Amino acid sequence: MQEPIPRNTHKPTSNPAPVKRKAQGEGRLQAQSHSSVRPPMAASQQSLPNNRLDKHAAYKAADCRMIKRPQRLANEHSRANGSRQGMAEHRLTSGSQPGVNAHAAARNHAYAQSKAASRRCTKGRQVVPQIKEAPEVRQAMVHTANRYNKIIFTTLLGFLVILGMLFPLWPKQTMSKDENRALAQKPAWNWSEVFSGEYSSAMDSYYADQFPFRQQLLSINRGISAARNYFPQKSDEQIHLITAKKDSGGKGGVENPEEDLFSQAEETTAAETEVQETELQPKEVKATEAKLHTQDQLDYETSNIVIIGNRAMEIHYYSPDYTAEYAKHINHLASILPEKTRLISMVVPTAVAFYGTEDLRTGTYSNFEAIQNIYNHEDSSIFKVDAYSELAKHVEEYIYFRTDHHWTGLGAYYAYVAFCDAMELEAAPLEQLERYDAEGYFLGTLYGYTDKSPLLLSGEDQGMFYLPQHDASYNYYSDAKMDDPIPGALLAYSAPTDNHYMLYLGGDVALGHIESENKNGKSILVLKDSFGNAFIPYLIDQYQDIYVVDPRRFTDPLIDFIKAQEIDDVMVINYTFAVSNPDWLGGFELITNYPQDEPEAEASEG
Repeated sequence: MQEPIPRNTHKPTSNPAPVKRKAQGEGRLQAQSHSSVRPPMAASQQSLPNNRLDKHAAYKAADCRMIKRPQRLANEHSRANGSRQGMAEHRLTSGSQPGVNAHAAARNHAYAQSKAASRRCTKGRQVVPQIKEAPEVRQAMVHTANRYNKIIFTTLLGFLVILGMLFPLWPKQTMSKDENRALAQKPAWNWSEVFSGEYSSAMDSYYADQFPFRQQLLSINRGISAARNYFPQKSDEQIHLITAKKDSGGKGGVENPEEDLFSQAEETTAAETEVQETELQPKEVKATEAKLHTQDQLDYETSNIVIIGNRAMEIHYYSPDYTAEYAKHINHLASILPEKTRLISMVVPTAVAFYGTEDLRTGTYSNFEAIQNIYNHEDSSIFKVDAYSELAKHVEEYIYFRTDHHWTGLGAYYAYVAFCDAMELEAAPLEQLERYDAEGYFLGTLYGYTDKSPLLLSGEDQGMFYLPQHDASYNYYSDAKMDDPIPGALLAYSAPTDNHYMLYLGGDVALGHIESENKNGKSILVLKDSFGNAFIPYLIDQYQDIYVVDPRRFTDPLIDFIKAQEIDDVMVINYTFAVSNPDWLGGFELITNYPQDEPEAEASEG
């Protein structure tokens, strides 16, 4: 066996000794052995096989290609390719041991160039620090959130525990002025109610109504709601449409203590009698919760109340036929009045005419067009009071209640100014009238018709009126005989907590008589709905005798009464809903002997 050829560890001299040629076979064996000899590698190079060197550089270059500029990437590739090309040329030309060392140096240089390119490529991305830091940041955020959740939960739990301990000692209330209702009391123990579940329900109501600090919490809630309404995000986000039943509770009026004298079973709520279900309104309505609508989703046809902010308003439906029919009734009255008696017509707009959306102020919902159509169909001999234009000048003032369908005493005053303009009279200046504000606040008729919507809690109202310059006395009667006078409150200084509108005339009666100390000998009879109650006291400064008639209750012939009292002026005042109210129109037709159309003969069935 031939011995292995030892490696050449000597440096070549300037004049190397000639190599002795051997036999042909032996020389080939020496050449093969020489080709298998490799110089020692560096430690970092030993872990990388020769066949992976170029692939490693290619992968790094490919990785950089997505984020490096093309020119810089080309330069790096050219340097790496140049190193590899030089190494390949050296392989072809090297035939001695020194060539082997040069080959290793070229390969090491190419590997170093690829590593440098890789470092430059990944330096700008900074991927590694982000991957390592993200889990730590998320973990810190979760830890902080959990800590705050524990604090909030502990605080709320402690608050509830304290209130629960205070409950047995807390004084129990019987009435809530803010909600206009009696509060639930502790139910009596009853085995039958226990097994039926009624007792537990009663206890739930008892705890809910008598909870400690309940009124204070409601006040805080109203304050928050008021702040939200004061800084609205979008106007259409505050619009709520409601279809309300007329028997949904929350009466706007209260029973008149003297009503039994007139064989009246109970006081009919103003809104119940004035807002009837006619063809202008949905015939079948159901109580629904307030729903939020955007401007594109508004469907007024299926609703009769709209809430915008903390103000509730009736949706008015305008019909040319109904308004023209109402004008015919007024024209009939003008035709049967005594020759010297003047007739005055005033139609009052609703709050939605000034505070509703643009859609609710125009077209088929327009109060303005409804009033104009009535006045256009009325005879020219009738004095027409433009209350709409005068009220429009003062929309920034408190002229309408927010939770009740009536106007305020201030709104009625501006209508009185319009009346004086139409009749060429001098209105008493507002600054010369003494103002009175009712004690406390109230939530009115529309609060009840919306099933006591919490949206209206921050819009609670306050009744107010202005005292006329002359004193007067007020009595009301059961009929035109006027032989059973009952003293009434012309302007009351106190009113029920659920209806401050009762400050004016004490509510609706069949017939009332106001005798003013303004002894000018003039007299007027006012045919009215409930809107006339706040308006009539201002007439004290213009007339000595004022007669008030509500056609829904008065049943005697009107013309005979006018002649008997020698009345100078007759005024008809209604708000736009009453012009199509069958109760009001039916009563009007009865007392004025309005001619009825003969019913059409029914077609025989053949």
